[in-house]
Amino acid sequence: MKKHELFDDLDQHSRNSNHGLRQIMLENENHNTEVHSKSRVAFIIFITLILISLLGFILLFL
Repeated sequence: MKKHELFDDLDQHSRNSNHGLRQIMLENENHNTEVHSKSRVAFIIFITLILISLLGFILLFL
């Protein structure tokens, strides 16, 4: 029985579109995640602290 190569089969079906599985996997490996800006991180920390303090304030009066 002949071995079937998945990558070759997908590449043959999508040669015209240039989006074969190998191409997609290479794009994913080379993708750089964007660095979070300091203001965004500070904003998330600030909102988290406000939510924790509100939760503590509500639980204080229960």
